[in-house]
Amino acid sequence: MSNGPGEAPDPDDVLDGDDDGGGGGGGGGGGGSGESEAQQRARLFRSLLKELGLNPAPYADLIKEAAGNKWQRGDFMWALARHKAFLQTFPGIRSLVEGLGRRGAMSVRQAISLWRKQADAYEQVAADLNLRRLAKLGPKRIGLLIRHRVSPDEFAQRLRIFEQVKRTEGFRKQFNQVLGRAGRRQLDKRGWFKFLMGVADRRLYDMYEAVQLRGVGADLTPRFAKRVARALGQPGQLADLSQLGDALRQVRSEIGPELRAAGVSDEDLLLTAIQGDLTGQLRERAGRAAERIEQILRNRRARLESGQPVQVEAVRGRPVLPSAAPIPEQ
Repeated sequence: MSNGPGEAPDPDDVLDGDDDGGGGGGGGGGGGSGESEAQQRARLFRSLLKELGLNPAPYADLIKEAAGNKWQRGDFMWALARHKAFLQTFPGIRSLVEGLGRRGAMSVRQAISLWRKQADAYEQVAADLNLRRLAKLGPKRIGLLIRHRVSPDEFAQRLRIFEQVKRTEGFRKQFNQVLGRAGRRQLDKRGWFKFLMGVADRRLYDMYEAVQLRGVGADLTPRFAKRVARALGQPGQLADLSQLGDALRQVRSEIGPELRAAGVSDEDLLLTAIQGDLTGQLRERAGRAAERIEQILRNRRARLESGQPVQVEAVRGRPVLPSAAPIPEQ
């Protein structure tokens, strides 16, 4: 690498004193300090690393090569982004930023800032949930989350699940029974860790959602729960079902008799509640069920307005229910 890594740096990425017009400064630039040109360059590269918040010591080999071969700053930054110590300090950063260090790509300085913001967001999630000790976030774990594109919001949801599984033996056994019936190996401590970090088999998340769906108080067969889980959201991502059980109970308490009289099944009621998260045929079925429930609500309001006695209050607004936040307590 006698002339740097081969990527042409941007014109303003030259070191101080490197421009062609500053020629004669090579000998006198040290201000009588007795530094050679290579030593001056090495000092400038060390200063650059410190500006980035990095300790220069692990990059001694890079500094030596760059100073000896008269690299410009663009060359140095290109090589820095590929250096072992840099990748250990910011694991996953090259997944976060395409073409890091190349002309036209995000600068290394900007990429470091972005990585730190992402890391801070994960840390804040763990702090807000009071689960720092459970998350045990360090650079390696943060790198896993970044590489597998787990957003802070999804990490919060996974962390709640992880905490529930760790705390609730009954739920853990139930989920492992589902895995066993599907011919899959039950999850041990390492398996749950992979689940948290977003590196588990994507089908595992559908199975988890199926267990959650059967626990919301709806009369669902295992087969139907699995079908719904596969149609929920994006493959490999967890749908938020935490408030679903409360929402279903509220609707039943308000218009339960009318729903039964109209033949609205638990399956249809559940599909209506999560309609916005569904895809394919189940979304279409949910739309039809929502229309029937809407008619029931209109009839209820009409009876109220006419002064006919009713035992429960009318539900106002559309019947599509939220599919929202933390995992319900067992």
